[in-house]
Amino acid sequence: MQRFFLLPVLAGLFAASAQAAPPSPIEVPLQFLRRPARRKGKPPARRVFIPPGIRYLDKGLQPPPGEWKLPEFKSDAPVYSLLTLAGRKYLLVLDKKDEKSPFYDRLYLDADGNGDLTDDPPVDAPASPRRGPYLFADFPSIDLEIPLPGGKAPYAFTVRAYRRPLPSTAGKRPTRQQWLMRMNVYMTPDCAYAGRMELQGKTYRILMADTNGDGRFGSKEKVLIGFGRKRADLVYISGTGKINYQDGMEAQGLLGLGDRLFRLRFRRIEGKLLLDPLPEAAARLRLPMKVTRLVLAPAGRSAGILWFDPGGEIALPAGAYRLGSYQALREDDGGNEWILLAAGAKDGPALTAKAGKTLTLRFGEPFVPRVGVYARFPKLLWSRSVAARLSFTLLGAGGERVTDIRSMTYKKSAVPRSSRSRYRPLEPTYKILELPSLRVAAQGSFHYG
Repeated sequence: MQRFFLLPVLAGLFAASAQAAPPSPIEVPLQFLRRPARRKGKPPARRVFIPPGIRYLDKGLQPPPGEWKLPEFKSDAPVYSLLTLAGRKYLLVLDKKDEKSPFYDRLYLDADGNGDLTDDPPVDAPASPRRGPYLFADFPSIDLEIPLPGGKAPYAFTVRAYRRPLPSTAGKRPTRQQWLMRMNVYMTPDCAYAGRMELQGKTYRILMADTNGDGRFGSKEKVLIGFGRKRADLVYISGTGKINYQDGMEAQGLLGLGDRLFRLRFRRIEGKLLLDPLPEAAARLRLPMKVTRLVLAPAGRSAGILWFDPGGEIALPAGAYRLGSYQALREDDGGNEWILLAAGAKDGPALTAKAGKTLTLRFGEPFVPRVGVYARFPKLLWSRSVAARLSFTLLGAGGERVTDIRSMTYKKSAVPRSSRSRYRPLEPTYKILELPSLRVAAQGSFHYG
């Protein structure tokens, strides 16, 4: 009796286990894309969309700590930089092909990471161009393989350097350190990963970029790229065809497509992106306006969400969020499609999603202009004139700042265009009035940038 009693119990346990099994992830094959090499005086043989990225490198006149085998340098002041890619450090040194070269035009890179720069061939730049008082070095693109758990992954990047002129030194010869302070070295990624997937009858194109130049792709970690600025990587998604610049948004831990939510896992060695479906979310979030992309940044330990083409209401896992950014599209009377990008305030209000709760996220229309005045005091105390600088900012209902607005086409419509760029709306104008006479003291228009 005991044996026959246990059989249905075991069968029930196996059935419950099968029901509790998580859904299988969606696999998206990704292809490594490399920017085609430039040809002297000619465009590339083929065009491949590689999103822009940049990272400024620390520099010094002495090699960093460590055991290095260095070649014989022609320059009396070679410049050393450490480049970190996917957590691995690579030493690069700027040198000269000839002692008489006006600027650095030879690059040594420890491409295999063994500490020996003599077993890697040098990379030579064309003749260092001079643009007025500035000097530039633009090296050819470099290929290497980055060791990762499970194998090696290809990577390509370009190193560039420039030097600004020195201020007057009263006839004294500038020191090497003074020259170094006027110089910048930076790298730009020349590669990306791209693929396509089918979901609920729709075709999506996905591209993972290394926007911050840290050697990772689609990383949500914000990395210092120079001058105090930090950036995460961008993920580009399109549901209409080719991927363009406006399709990129900051990478997050979760991705929303339509009405479904996924956790992202990028297996670089295998060349695939895994989308793990999440269970039914705890809360609902209502959106006040139609957007094509929405980023909800984490306001705690929650994973941020990048949502592509959300509807009027989306599902949210339990956690705390802030408005990160969004993109909205509108069409004017002439059939031109206008793109508006906005970034949420760092100290913006947080949303706490709980089970069964419906929230409303405040952003978008109405947009309110704000003008800032920065006074510059006169050099002479007895002078009555004061110079002032004006700034124009467009703020949304949630305190977010509009970062860009432009049209991708130029057709006749009722929307006035800028005389400087026909793909932007006409710049707003201003008038400064004297009190109490209300006489116009100054007037003009703002400009983009």
